[in-house]
Amino acid sequence: MPVPSVSHVNWERTRGLAQFTMGTVEIDATELSFSKQLETILTSGTDWQGRLDEIENDELNSVTHKSLPVGTKVRIRPDEREREHRPEVSEDVAELLVEQVSEQYPFVPVESFGFDRQLSLLLDRVEEYYRELDCYLIKADTEQIADTLEG
Repeated sequence: MPVPSVSHVNWERTRGLAQFTMGTVEIDATELSFSKQLETILTSGTDWQGRLDEIENDELNSVTHKSLPVGTKVRIRPDEREREHRPEVSEDVAELLVEQVSEQYPFVPVESFGFDRQLSLLLDRVEEYYRELDCYLIKADTEQIADTLEG
């Protein structure tokens, strides 16, 4: 598989969402390679829309992120770099990405999109899910020196 190009925005979103998926702020997702961050998200479950539906139908508000406090925020810096990243991603992870995005968007010809667009579609759905659990990616000012994780 050729090395995919990933926009810096999706690079940062992947890191932030992997942090939520790991369920801890004790281990920083930046300690993992991009491929491992993406794999963490992909192997945490596939039915993001089903999970969203479960939250919307939860009248008792019993669906929560069991490992992170309500209102957890991960700062991302999407404007920090203009060039795309060129991470190594295994064929298995790339195939899993296509499979999951195809499941989430069954009427979209996902295979015809490039890696970064496929990733963006997945991250949109995953981010929507975590927002429903009160876990947010927030844009950090590049001059801010505050901690990356809040909770």
